Amino acid sequence: MATEDQCEESWERWKDSTRHVYRNRNWLEKHKREHESAVALCYTKRAQTESDFVQQKEWLLEAKKWDHNLAEYQAAAYPIAEEQHKKGEDLFALEDWQGAYDAFSLSVALQPSRSQTRKRAEEARDKRLNIIPPHKKEKKEQKKPKQLK
Repeated sequence: MATEDQCEESWERWKDSTRHVYRNRNWLEKHKREHESAVALCYTKRAQTESDFVQQKEWLLEAKKWDHNLAEYQAAAYPIAEEQHKKGEDLFALEDWQGAYDAFSLSVALQPSRSQTRKRAEEARDKRLNIIPPHKKEKKEQKKPKQLK
């Protein structure tokens, strides 16, 4: 279906080959998952052979679109997500808010289940934009309602 050098063409070939069975939902659902996993594997393998980090990141994000549950994707992407989290923590400590936000965001993009990383990305964003979260704002003294006589 999808070999390492033909990831992009795979979708077009899939559509051409399934035109005659477009009404057969059972067949499509069964084989569509196989195709999506094959394309995700194709992009994952492409990312693993890539030496340029920016391009590697793009290939992994593309693989995630096709099948984020693929074991090969998780094995390739999750360590990078962890590295990006650590990089974000280092940049956060240096008060490089934009760099920290970018590192945390990439970590969450590669592994969306990283809730703590998402919170740190929000903190870095808030610091970069000088936003004070509502729970940290000083409470103003509320006026007491006037009593009716």
